Amino acid sequence: MHDSETSSMAGFLPLASLAGFLRQSLALAEMELRKLLHDPTELLTRIIQPVLWLGVFGEVFTRVRAIPTGQLPYLDFMAPGVLAQSVLFIAIFYGIAAIWERDLGIVHKLLVTPAPRVALVLGKALSAGVRALP
Repeated sequence: MHDSETSSMAGFLPLASLAGFLRQSLALAEMELRKLLHDPTELLTRIIQPVLWLGVFGEVFTRVRAIPTGQLPYLDFMAPGVLAQSVLFIAIFYGIAAIWERDLGIVHKLLVTPAPRVALVLGKALSAGVRALP
C-alpha cells in the first residue's frame, strides 16, 4: 500500500470505531426497551400518576384557590412540577433496577462483553431517557 492509501484509510478508522460504539450503545438500549415492552403495567402506572395529579389535585386546587397564581391557570402552574416529579420518580426507579441488576449478576455479564463501559453507560442512559418520555 502506498502512503496516500494508508493515510486515507486512517480517516475511516475513527468513523468505524464511532459507528461500532454507537451500535453497541443502541443494542443495550434496545435490550432495556424490550424489557419495558414485556411489562406494560409499568407504562400504565407511569401514565396514571401525572393524570391523577393534574386531573384530581389540579382541579381541586383550582377551585380552592389556595395558592395565588395571578392570571396563570393553576393547571399551567402545576404542570411543570408534575412533569419534574414524574421524571424524578422514573430516575429513582431506574436506579433501583440497576441495583437489582447488579445483585442478580446481570451487570457482571454486561461488563465481560467486548463493548466499552462507556457504551454500556450510554445505552442505559438512552433507555432511561426513552422510559421518561411517556
